[in-house]
Amino acid sequence: MYIIYIFAFLITTQETVFSLIGLSGGTLFLARSLVDLSSILLLGMAVAAAIIQSRPFMLSGLRYERPYMLFFCYAIAISIFSTQANLATSGSEIFVLNRFVFLAMALPYVVNSERKVHKLTRFLFALIILQAAIGMLQLIGGQTVIDLFRPNDYSNVLTGDSRSFTSNRGLSRNMLIGSMGDFISFGYMMLLGMIFAIARLKRGTGTFALLLLFLTLIFFSGSRTIFLAALVLLALYVFSRARLIWRVAMVLITLVVVPIGFAILTQLAAAVRFEYTNFLSLFSTQMISALMNQRLGHLFLYLPTLLGDPMVLIGFSPDRSLIERYIFENYSQQLPYTYLATFYYTLEDFYPIALLSYYGLIGTALFYLAQYRIFAGAKSDRTSDSPVLAQAATIVFWAIIGINILSLGNQSFENRGLSFMFWTSVGLYASAIRCSHFKNELKTTEARSPSQRFKTI
Repeated sequence: MYIIYIFAFLITTQETVFSLIGLSGGTLFLARSLVDLSSILLLGMAVAAAIIQSRPFMLSGLRYERPYMLFFCYAIAISIFSTQANLATSGSEIFVLNRFVFLAMALPYVVNSERKVHKLTRFLFALIILQAAIGMLQLIGGQTVIDLFRPNDYSNVLTGDSRSFTSNRGLSRNMLIGSMGDFISFGYMMLLGMIFAIARLKRGTGTFALLLLFLTLIFFSGSRTIFLAALVLLALYVFSRARLIWRVAMVLITLVVVPIGFAILTQLAAAVRFEYTNFLSLFSTQMISALMNQRLGHLFLYLPTLLGDPMVLIGFSPDRSLIERYIFENYSQQLPYTYLATFYYTLEDFYPIALLSYYGLIGTALFYLAQYRIFAGAKSDRTSDSPVLAQAATIVFWAIIGINILSLGNQSFENRGLSFMFWTSVGLYASAIRCSHFKNELKTTEARSPSQRFKTI
C-alpha cells in the first residue's frame, strides 16, 4: 500500500527532484522510465500473490479490461507487422499511452477496503493542493521562484530523440509549472483539482473557493486550451446539477449569448496586437488562420482525406514519420503545403485523429469502448448509497469528460501526471465497487436465517 503513496509523490515531484540531484539526458530518461514501470510491477505483484494464495485473478466490475487489453495487443501487432514503421518509436508511443493502465488493474488487489480508498483519494487531492501552493509561490515570486523548479531536458535512449520541456524552450510568456516540469502538466493538475473539489464528500463555501483558486491558477499557468476546457467542464457540471427548467433556460441563453460573445471577442481581438501571451489573441483572425495549419487543419483537411483511405481501417502504427511520408507521397497535391509543413509536430494536438491514424478504426473503437464502459459505470454509481463509491465514481466520471475535452487540443492521454491520476482514480473506483459489493453480500448473508447461512457455507 505504501509503495503507491511513494509512486504518487514521485510522479508529481520527480521533474524537480531529478533536476536537483543533477540527472539529465539518457540517465534522466531511465530514471523516469523506472517510475513509469511501477504500474506493471504492481500488477505483477498482484498476479503473483493470487497464484501463491491459489485464488483466481478476477477482473473489476467495470468490464474495461478486455477491450483495453485487445487494444494493447492490437497496437503491438500492427507495429510489428508494419514493416516500414520504426519498432522502437512505435513501442515507445504505445508504452507512453498505456503505462498506467496496469496500475488501475492492480489497485483493487492492493487497496481492498473503503478506508484505504478514502485515504488514498485524500492523498491524491493533497498532492494537487501541494502543486497549487507551489503555483501560488511562482505566481507571487515570478521567474526567480519558477527557476528553482525548472526541470532538466532528457533524451530517449530507445529512439534517440531529445525531449525538451516547454518551460525550457525560451517561450516569451508567463507560465506556472509547479514541480510538474511544464505549464501544460501543471494546468492538467489544476483541472484535476477542480474535479476532486467537485467530488468532495463535504461541499460548501470551501469547495467554491477551491474551484476559484484552481481556475485562477489554470488561467495564469499559460495554457489557454486548458483554461477553455476548464470553463466548459465547469459549465457542464453546473448544467448537470440544475433543474430541468434551468437547463432549458441555460441552453437557450447559450444559443443566444455564445454567438454574440464570440463576435464581440473577435472585434476586440482585431484591435490588439497578435501575441501568444494575450488571451484575446485566441479569437483573432491570425490565430484562426494558424489553427487551420494545426488542430483545425487536422479536423477539416486531414480527417476527410484519412477517412477516404483504405488504411483508415487498420491504421499505420504509432510512428508519425511513417504517416508523414505516406501523406506526402499520396496527398501532397490535395493538402496545403503550409499545413503539411507542421503535420509531424502537431498531429497529436488533436488526439482522436492521431489515434485514428495510429490504430485505425479497429484500434480506436477498442480504445473508446474501454473508456465508455468505465464512463457508463461511473455515471450510474455517482448516486450510490456508499459515500466512498459515489465520490470515486464522480471523480472518474468528470475526469473522463475532462480528458476527452482536452484531447481535442492537447496530448492529454499521454501526459504523465494526468494519466497517472486518471488511471489511479479508475483503480480506486474499481476498488470501491468491490468493497461495496462485499459489504452488500455480507449484509445479505447476515439477514438470512441461521439454517440458510449454514446451507450457504
